[in-house]
Amino acid sequence: MRQIIETLAGTIGERNVTRPRAYADATAFIERSLPSASRHAFDSGVNIEYEVPGDEAIIVVGAHYDTVAGSPGADDNASGVAAMIAIARTLADSQLKHTVRFVAFANEEPPFFATSQMGSFRYAQRCRERKEKIIAMFSLETIGYFNDAPKSQQYPSILHLIYPSSANFIAFVSNLKSRALLR
Repeated sequence: MRQIIETLAGTIGERNVTRPRAYADATAFIERSLPSASRHAFDSGVNIEYEVPGDEAIIVVGAHYDTVAGSPGADDNASGVAAMIAIARTLADSQLKHTVRFVAFANEEPPFFATSQMGSFRYAQRCRERKEKIIAMFSLETIGYFNDAPKSQQYPSILHLIYPSSANFIAFVSNLKSRALLR
């Protein structure tokens, strides 16, 4: 995982629409990192998908590979991409009950955030059009930061009453409807 993060954040660096060459290099690197990956281009980006086959039910494991302007994106989100690639490689030859799709999403940061040009939006749209049976989605996001220092983790509103104050954990979050899946 370290090598993947160092390549994306170090060798390639900032990767977004303001750095088209680096964005293309990141896309190519992820494709090479996932055997038999397929490319799904849309108006302003490219999603990369790798599938481990199972039955018709599909679990999506995704991470975005673009960065905010001015950032090499080691934590946000080369760490998520590295974890996704590592999990995909681990499961590559597995016999799974459900199909698992690993998707590297483009355009999740501004200026595309919360627009129809987000890679995840385009991917969900494509799945709906194909009437695919998506039963779960796991988004690997900013999992590379670690700090044992007290008060190194901060939260909005009253969440600090529930969650740890040191940033030395990975959180799993869902809506109430999906709490059984989360557990």
